[in-house]
Amino acid sequence: MEGDEKLYDSLYAESKKLTQLVEQMEQLKELENLSSQILSQKASVDMKTLIEQSVEMFRLSLKQSNMKVLVKAESGIVLVNDRSISQVLSNLLDNAIRYYEGTGPLIIKGECSDSEYKFTVTGPGRAIRPEDSERIFERFYRTEHSRSREFGGSGLGLAISKEIIEQHNGKIGVQSEGNNHTFWFVLPCSQADLNG
Repeated sequence: MEGDEKLYDSLYAESKKLTQLVEQMEQLKELENLSSQILSQKASVDMKTLIEQSVEMFRLSLKQSNMKVLVKAESGIVLVNDRSISQVLSNLLDNAIRYYEGTGPLIIKGECSDSEYKFTVTGPGRAIRPEDSERIFERFYRTEHSRSREFGGSGLGLAISKEIIEQHNGKIGVQSEGNNHTFWFVLPCSQADLNG
């Protein structure tokens, strides 16, 4: 076999995917084994700050994709491991950008109610079948196996997000209407916020 630039580029891309997969598998294992440690490192944080920081990390990608983004995040204090929750926000934003299809804006919201804080990211994308939306948070599950590979998805990002949110006594899910999808999670507000 003779090497050329195309072959080397292909091999490099595949090695990057394998590296990412191994890192995510290690992270998932770490989450399972060290859940008590993660939960012991919680602090009261304002979700508005975490959301704004996460959106800022994707500004360049959003600009390059010419995607219109609307962000409306309310303040709300939650007792969380901020690093873990930032990862969930990044996973959901990354998916929304990576699988974006259409012309509508990406709408990012953070809403505080009496007892919980709800984060949503809504935008147009490929249709998700009802049976897929029920399994999309399972490890290694991909809605379109052949097409997912070209986008570099390993099927672990949403599983990791689910694990993190559940460790924080929250819930995570997706709602789809045709080609418009809303990925969401809710976290309980901290007692300090409820009393203040």
